[in-house]
This record gives sequence, C-alpha cells and structure tokens, in this order.
Amino acid sequence: MERKNILTVSQIVNLLFYKTDEITRMEVISPELLREGKRIHSRFGFDNAELYRRFIFHPKTKEWWLILGCPDRVEQKEGKVIELKTYSNERFPSKLKEIGKIQAMLYCWLTGFPKWELWGYSSYKNKVEKEEEGEYNEKYITETILKAIELKSLLQEFKKEYEKKLKENNKNKETK
Repeated sequence: MERKNILTVSQIVNLLFYKTDEITRMEVISPELLREGKRIHSRFGFDNAELYRRFIFHPKTKEWWLILGCPDRVEQKEGKVIELKTYSNERFPSKLKEIGKIQAMLYCWLTGFPKWELWGYSSYKNKVEKEEEGEYNEKYITETILKAIELKSLLQEFKKEYEKKLKENNKNKETK
C-alpha cells in the first residue's frame, strides 16, 4: 500500500475542521500550544501510547485506506475512550466540543469500544472536567471518515497539479 492511503485521526480532524495547508505543510496550531497541550495531557493521565489501526474501503476512490490513532485514554473495563481538549476560556467552546465528540467517536471506531467521554481542561480555571459522554454512532463516523478521505484525495490531486504548474513556471523562467 502506498503511503498516500494512510490517514490519522488528527489528520481527519484537521481536514474537517482546521483546514491544515496540505501544500505548504503549515501548522494550524502553533508548536508551543501543541507542547503545552501534551504537557497537560500527560499531567492528568490522558497520555495513552497505544496505536490503534483499522482499514476502510472508500467506494469512490476504490481503494483501501488505513486509519491510525492513539486515543488520549482507553478504559478497557468500561469499554470506552476518553478525549481531552484543552482551552483557555472559562467555558468549553462549542466548536471545540463538536470536534472533541467526533474525535472521541473516531477513536471508538478504531478501538471497537461503544462509549466515549469528552473532558476539558480550562487553563482559565486550572481544572479538568467531564463535559459530555455518549454512545458511538457507527454510521455517522463511517460517513465522516469517507468524507475526510474524499477531501484528502482532492487535495492530493490539487497538489500534483499545483506542483506540475510550479515546475512549468520555473522551467519557463529559466528559458527566458
């Protein structure tokens, strides 16, 4: 399998919500914020290191895709995954809540666990709190993954075309 047919849960979330620049590889979130988030995750025990993987067939691309991810916390006995989101406000931002719920359900899809919890850490309150919990919705998450694959495929096609045009432009400049 070529490397192009691999997506991580983080990439899916970026494709659907943060629109990371796939051409320039510019980060949407600063490296400092990412480091701080990892430190907070570790401090409160949301630092699972187990990598889960699962394949999905995309009917439009007619290809198998490998989906990878490490949930923040997995509770085997209860059959649930727990996602932690960090924020600086007093209240949990609604957009971040939406992202966290989908990310938690993506991890349910990967692990096979039926339940999820979303926790939030507010640096404003210096407190970790459970925000929401729920049952995994397989149909919704499968459609979400397929949509992300479609976006990734379109971006790959665009990137090829972009690089081709860039080469042509550079070639034309050299011949002038």
